[in-house]
Amino acid sequence: METKLINVIAEEYLRSFKQEQDGIKEMDEKVVVPSKKKKKWVSKVLMPRATAILTFAQLEGSKLLEESLAQSKNTLDFYSWQDLDLLCGNQATPDKNLHAKIDRTVTTLGKCVLATKLVSPSTAQEEIVKKQQIIKVLYEDAELRKNLGAELSRIKEDEAKRASLWSKSSPLKQDKYTGELQALFYRLYFFKRKEGSGLTIWTPSATSASKLQWLKRITDFFSIYFYSLFALGYNFFLYRMRRWLLGASVYDNIFIVLGILGCLFMLFTGPVRYYRMKKPVISFLAEHMATLQTFVKSAYKINTIVMSHPKLKELYKDELKAVRYLWDMGKKKSDLGRMICALQGPSWKNWGYFMSPTGQLLAAYTIFEKRKRVFANAFYEIGKLDVHFSTASLIQETEGDQLENRYVFSDVLSPKAKDDVVVKGERIWHPCLAREAAVSNDLSLDSQKGNRLIVITGANMGGKSTYILSSGLGVLLSQCFGIAPAKSFSHTCFKKFITYVNPSQNLARGLSLAGAAFEVLKTHKKALDATDGPVFAIIDEILNGVDAKMGLDVSRDILESRYKKYPNCVTLLTTHYMKLSELDRLPGVANKHVEAIVVAKGMPIKFTYKILDGASKQNIVKEIVFNMGILDEIK
Repeated sequence: METKLINVIAEEYLRSFKQEQDGIKEMDEKVVVPSKKKKKWVSKVLMPRATAILTFAQLEGSKLLEESLAQSKNTLDFYSWQDLDLLCGNQATPDKNLHAKIDRTVTTLGKCVLATKLVSPSTAQEEIVKKQQIIKVLYEDAELRKNLGAELSRIKEDEAKRASLWSKSSPLKQDKYTGELQALFYRLYFFKRKEGSGLTIWTPSATSASKLQWLKRITDFFSIYFYSLFALGYNFFLYRMRRWLLGASVYDNIFIVLGILGCLFMLFTGPVRYYRMKKPVISFLAEHMATLQTFVKSAYKINTIVMSHPKLKELYKDELKAVRYLWDMGKKKSDLGRMICALQGPSWKNWGYFMSPTGQLLAAYTIFEKRKRVFANAFYEIGKLDVHFSTASLIQETEGDQLENRYVFSDVLSPKAKDDVVVKGERIWHPCLAREAAVSNDLSLDSQKGNRLIVITGANMGGKSTYILSSGLGVLLSQCFGIAPAKSFSHTCFKKFITYVNPSQNLARGLSLAGAAFEVLKTHKKALDATDGPVFAIIDEILNGVDAKMGLDVSRDILESRYKKYPNCVTLLTTHYMKLSELDRLPGVANKHVEAIVVAKGMPIKFTYKILDGASKQNIVKEIVFNMGILDEIK
């Protein structure tokens, strides 16, 4: 059975978290702690990774998310996720990734939806333009951002406890807790003679839980007060019989007073015992279900804010439908309607046992357990809005300082023909680097002007890889969110991204370094053959794990073949095969190199990280090794 894409995304994103001592299984086994001194149920706070796991469980089953992923399923493959460090960094620093750098979301729902959006860039120009329009409205209206941020923060407050409702080993599902809950509130007991069984236990349905709970209270009332009242009456009866049969006695008054005090003690302590026994159990459920109330109310408040904004209402008219559907269900007389109606009512957060509708709470929880997937689309829509909010906040943040490196809205072009491919950027910088330290460069690729392949040569550590990754991430962010890390950025809307940066990730499959490289190039060819539209490719150090002469010859053949067969593909290539710079004999191939300044032999090398025209003529490997202290002298 094919693994769902949402599960693959979740697994890759969760790798970015530093290992937590309490994983999801251990966490759930320890999450509920009944106190011995006081009858109380306590929830431990979930760790961020555990909350993220359960948040992906909340999103699973969302038809809207599945449709969104299906539209962009073939745009970016798993190799590219890892090559570009989209959701997870390398093994040493898994938290150093693009997701972590651009994330300004408020909720964990937003973080998880952001992960899905990063690996599924839009391929339709009109869709990207619509995203830009929404983000621009949020960016320009500070009051709107403030109001939406307040509601998203309310959703954030209880998200860990709400997420635990989706755990299969949730504290609410532990045998010890469910046993107490059902024994105290749900079950009515009847004695029957059936197949030798003396006691039959019947658990009511959700629709009858409310009425039956009141019946249970009546029976509990008699269980508390009946014996006390009976003892009081029986005591008085004995007193009267004693006086009638034996006459008055001084001990009779003591006898009756002690009896009355004992009965009164039972009358007053009975409700206290009853309250202490039942309130902790029902309050524990109430505080979890209250988090669902918070989501439903805040989600609808977000919908109200959006629909009351003239510009955003028009852009969002086809969004938040699942939120409105949930809210409108509260008016219908069905199980789901009763549950939503209860969630719309007074908050269960500060539960008062005697004045609160226990039956309504129990009925809502019973329906929720059966119909919890009905929330998936609403969760996705709120997470998606949080992503738009995050993008607007990111742009606003970079506009608020004097640094040159910032994010801008990109200009996404519609290709006039299959082989009409353009990428132009001014002062592009790498979004995973600190803005104050990142060096920016320009880029120009235009298939109509004969510029489809750029070959970049030069010294190690000069910034070749950073340059092509900056450009690739610029295009990717533009198609995901309509923004780019540059002063200005425009490009054709690409149908496919292919990358060759770290083929060694295939070594785990038992391949050699060369075999891993060939495997990636094989997937490139399949992708190019299957794509009818613009393709953006970045290749870092092609076939560097192969014999030098053979690697050069094969690389040249592959690049020439790709150049002639796929005019719809533009490529950025870095290499140490200097002979590949001779490909500039083909029309549309340009050479560039990284700048490295050698002041004198044995002196430190100065890397400017700037990209200059023409092929590199430097060979300074020995100087680099010497400066790193590996060689004692340069011969």
